[in-house]
Amino acid sequence: MSATTSSTVNDLLELLQRLRSEEEVLTKEIEARRADVRGKMLAVQTTLGLLTKEERGDRAPLPTNGWAEKLKGLTHEAGLMRLAKENDGLVKVSEARRIFIAAGLARGNPKHVGPHLYHLLTKSEDFERVAPGTFRLLGRLGDSAQLSLKSA
Repeated sequence: MSATTSSTVNDLLELLQRLRSEEEVLTKEIEARRADVRGKMLAVQTTLGLLTKEERGDRAPLPTNGWAEKLKGLTHEAGLMRLAKENDGLVKVSEARRIFIAAGLARGNPKHVGPHLYHLLTKSEDFERVAPGTFRLLGRLGDSAQLSLKSA
């Protein structure tokens, strides 16, 4: 019986060694896949960070969610003033266009919304142009000051 026991022990030791080797190979594969996934996640996070920042500055673009209720029943000019109030006195035509379309405030052909809003902002006495496509609401004393809006 001792010969059988010795043979069985040797067989079990060999099996244990093969299983450890297999485990090591699997661990290396999993670590390689994990590193690949982490790299992809980092790339996606970087892309998201770049997409949510403005071309100039670190201010993220205004989200469109919730604007339908805030802009409901307002004229386009009053809607632009509301956007400016919510965005430190600044309105970007591209953001306003996106928000007006998403909120249902602009009807008709979407390609005409941007030029229409740009025209409204340039002709309005309440806004001044500070950069291409960017306007500031006049009557502000500073970033922390309250806006004095005309009654609509």
